[in-house]
Amino acid sequence: MSAIPLVDLAAQHREVLARLLLQRGDLFCNAVRGQPGVALDFLQRVREHDLREALPDAGELELRVGGSHRAAQRNAASLRERLSPDAWQVITEMVERLGIEADDDDGVVSAAELSLQELASFAGLAQENMNRAAGWRFLDMGRRAERAINTARFARQFAYDEAGDEDLDVLLTLVDCQITYRSRYLVGPALAPVRDLAVLDPYNPRSVAFQVDVLNDHIAAIPSLKEHGLIERPQRLAVALQATLTTSEAAALDVKTLFALEQDLLNLADAIGLHYFPHGPNASRPEKLTGLA
Repeated sequence: MSAIPLVDLAAQHREVLARLLLQRGDLFCNAVRGQPGVALDFLQRVREHDLREALPDAGELELRVGGSHRAAQRNAASLRERLSPDAWQVITEMVERLGIEADDDDGVVSAAELSLQELASFAGLAQENMNRAAGWRFLDMGRRAERAINTARFARQFAYDEAGDEDLDVLLTLVDCQITYRSRYLVGPALAPVRDLAVLDPYNPRSVAFQVDVLNDHIAAIPSLKEHGLIERPQRLAVALQATLTTSEAAALDVKTLFALEQDLLNLADAIGLHYFPHGPNASRPEKLTGLA
């Protein structure tokens, strides 16, 4: 069961890296077109906000994306009999294409665009074909936790109190909310609406709040592992996060608050893993397994 979420988590890493690569490529294309200030300003913000690890040079980033693809292929190979031919084809084609060295930045950006398209195909195949047993819930919990953590991290880096239009535009691109924002607001990117859309909006499938709501639904649907009748730690943390996001205001989401939110999400992800996948000689075992098969 645990190998299935690993495939999807690797896909989430690839999606984030591909979006970063596309944003980076667009900025450097602007530089080539005679607007070097745009790329230089962005790189300065990268240094100021400690995103150098997230946005390395083109070759290193391509290597990281390719490595994530290969990790997904290794995980998928361990459960090959459970994957449809179409899903296996999507994974292998991505690995093969990213194994080919790109000639220039345009080639890297093109590979990232194709990867995003194939990732959407893979997500659709999983959505349509996987049985809705406990394995599906754990796969989707991994996806939601990963997306919530990344979105909170991006909001902290690009929606700080002094953020300008370019910073907010980068955030909207990374969380795939450009169309939603422009259909809702008739003005350019503004700090409070962007924060609200990316973090607090319960109806936006890319927001942190939406991911936490889905996590709550999954945790509530999974049977308790203990017979004491008390709320278990993953559900307690998820409910607290949901209450925090429901009662928060966009104006209060400063860097410190967003960092605390990111840490709470990481704690929730760890609690889910430790609670439902205990390991080691001293790991506590569930008192019942009914409903988990």
